Amino acid sequence: MGLLAYIASVLKLAFWHAPDRADTVSGFGGAILYGVGKLFKVETIVNIDWWWLPLFILGIIYAIRLLLSPYWMYRKVEGQRDELLGATSKNGIVVLNPPPPSVRIMIGDIEFGLSGDSGYPQLKSGEPKARWVRLSLTLQYNVLIETLELIISGKEPILASEWKPGGIVYYHYFQIPNWVKHGEQRTIQVRAFANGVTWGSLETPINFP
Repeated sequence: MGLLAYIASVLKLAFWHAPDRADTVSGFGGAILYGVGKLFKVETIVNIDWWWLPLFILGIIYAIRLLLSPYWMYRKVEGQRDELLGATSKNGIVVLNPPPPSVRIMIGDIEFGLSGDSGYPQLKSGEPKARWVRLSLTLQYNVLIETLELIISGKEPILASEWKPGGIVYYHYFQIPNWVKHGEQRTIQVRAFANGVTWGSLETPINFP
């Protein structure tokens, strides 16, 4: 900001900026005193006419505003800087505000397998082999992810196998329900619940073997 622009801004703050409560009370107080003096013909210590009183009070007010306007300008610029930085200033110390909670989910490779296959969840005793889908997920987040779920064609969510809050593993396993038939094409979406909000990936069409 150039010098002339700075001076113009300071004068604008001093003379055109909306007056605060103290300025308003002082201005009205001067007008009331003027009315009282004229009504009761009160004699002044100094031989002046009462109509000078409101002008005198307003002159003092705007002189004070002119003196304070550079400080107001400084605070205004400081506030704009903090807003751009996403920060707050307190006692001359700038503190960056934490970013808003966010979770971004991107689906990578998609593979299928059965219980007990290499890398897939183990077959439980007495249970038939289950079909699984293995997703490589890229998770970008700055909050604790509490649950991770797979949605197939908008149906009931399927929890990730052995998911733990805050988990950072790359591969995630989801059991394919029996109502998904072999050879069907369905859409899948991965959703994460964090900080009271459900975040979802883009829907991806896949063919189930």
